[in-house]
This record gives sequence, C-alpha cells and structure tokens, in this order.
Amino acid sequence: MSLIGWDLGSAKCGWAAGAGDTVPVASGFRLDPITPAEIGDLGSQFTDRVMAVHKRFPKATHWISERPLLVPTDHRFTLEQLMGLSFLLATLGRRLGKTVKLVENGEAKMALAGRHASKDDMVRMAEHLGVKLPVQKVDGREDAADAVGVWLVGIRLYARQHLTRWDQAIYSNRGGLL
Repeated sequence: MSLIGWDLGSAKCGWAAGAGDTVPVASGFRLDPITPAEIGDLGSQFTDRVMAVHKRFPKATHWISERPLLVPTDHRFTLEQLMGLSFLLATLGRRLGKTVKLVENGEAKMALAGRHASKDDMVRMAEHLGVKLPVQKVDGREDAADAVGVWLVGIRLYARQHLTRWDQAIYSNRGGLL
C-alpha cells in the first residue's frame, strides 16, 4: 500500500507520497492566480497537477487531505476555491479508484510537530525525518512539510505496521513542541 498526503491551498499545494517503509517523497506546486470568473481555470490547473502526481505515484491506494480550513474573515471567493479544490481532489481520487479520506484540521500538525507547531516547526520536523523539501517557500516548502503531516495521519490510519518507525523518529526530537 502507498499513500499520498495532500495540503491544499488556493495559491500553493503540497503533497507527500510513500508506502511508509521509507521516507516519503514530498514537493509542492503553484496555482496561477485567477479572478472569480476564472474558477474553472483553477480547477483545470489543479486537475492537471494532481494527475501529474498520480502519474508519478500510480500505485498509491490512499489519498488523505485535511478538510479545508475556513475562517470567519475568509472572503467568499477564497471559500469557493478551497471548498472546490477539496471536492475536486476527492472526486478525482474516487474516479481513480483511490480510498479518499478528509481528516480534521490540525491532525497533520499534531502528527508531525505538535498541536501548537508553526510552519517552521513543520519544516524542521519533516527534514528531521529525512524528507527533502523544496528549497524555497515560493516552491511549496511549507506546503510540502504540511503534506508530510497529512501523510503521517494516513500512516496512522492505514499503514500502522510502519507507525513505530515514524513515532520513534518524531518523539525523540519533539521535546517542547508537545
């Protein structure tokens, strides 16, 4: 079994893929800015990028993503984008025969770096596990690190035989982040 963890955003998305017995591969991709009239273009760009990841990891049987994080100050357009990407990811996954799981917000952060972890903490812990992240923030460095957290949630749910390895690596270095 192999998993892909996804971190979705309206400008950048991250992904982490692997079976759990080795360090996952992680990266990110950017989405071109759009206007509200171009929402279909966002879906098309997103589909193309998701399908490129799928072609790279066709044996991934499970796709895991956090539910969109929506806050009261979000504008309607932001809500449409985030909800749309989440829906589209789930639809694509199901059509490709994947098990798709949307997990609660905060689970990825808790799995990798602790409840109150910052983006820097997520990056540091992903690198501590040996994950090679994009070098630049603009290329999805933080999004890829968040996707590693989502991937770890998938390991906890679907590949528990590999959990001890990752828990030992994480908890041996988390210290004050708990």
